[in-house]
Amino acid sequence: MRKRFLMLTVLLAATCAVEAATWWILPSNYFFEVGETAKIGFVQGEEFKAEPWPLTQSQVVRLEHYRAGLGVKDLRASIQNDDRERLAIKFDRAGTQLLALQSAPQFKAWDAAEFNAFLEENGLETILAKRKESRTSDKPAGERQVVYTKLLIQVGDTPDDVYKKAVGFPLEIIPERNPYSLRTGDVMRFKILKDGKPLFGARVKVWNRKDNRTTLQNIYTEKDGTMETRLSSAGPWMVSVVQTEPSKIAGTEWNTASASLVFGIR
Repeated sequence: MRKRFLMLTVLLAATCAVEAATWWILPSNYFFEVGETAKIGFVQGEEFKAEPWPLTQSQVVRLEHYRAGLGVKDLRASIQNDDRERLAIKFDRAGTQLLALQSAPQFKAWDAAEFNAFLEENGLETILAKRKESRTSDKPAGERQVVYTKLLIQVGDTPDDVYKKAVGFPLEIIPERNPYSLRTGDVMRFKILKDGKPLFGARVKVWNRKDNRTTLQNIYTEKDGTMETRLSSAGPWMVSVVQTEPSKIAGTEWNTASASLVFGIR
């Protein structure tokens, strides 16, 4: 039976296991005051260690800024070519800020062993079984990848409700409490939606980076699509999930969606 609580915790600095890349939006800080400017990067990496994500403006389908009471602002035209600073946002009012990015589809060719390992790592046993049943588990795989990533930032001392905004991604992570109303040691709950519906039995990865070390938890979602974790330390946190399904596009066997949500805890 799937369990909703912690399945595995690994101090990645002490293990040789290889983690697949994850993509996220990286701010220069998670806490700002009105009038300050955030430098925003697009990054990818293993073990929550950031490296530049060479995403061009044409490869960004959506890049949106949400603030309570102000609707949504399209930021695609503001993307810069500097890998260290893809955006600069000056905050003119207090509150929680939400950034959401959707990438254009990218093609990846996997060899058989790597793709099988990727599926196993992300808890995609159903896809592994399909490959075995079709006797293709020893065959290379062509994959169409799309990234859906969100970032929460706090400006000033008053959190608001923008944190729970569903932006309509096909795969989306929504926190059930504002992380900026929480402190170290609090329990935080998230809902995972696939095509707008709760996703049951998905393996969700919860990452925390502190003192140059990364801690990873693997937690499965309940029937209502939720999972929870304890925010055991301060610093940046990331919640991520991957889903793969057969592709109907010629030349591509699989469609993969990768979703993430990043925030900071004091």
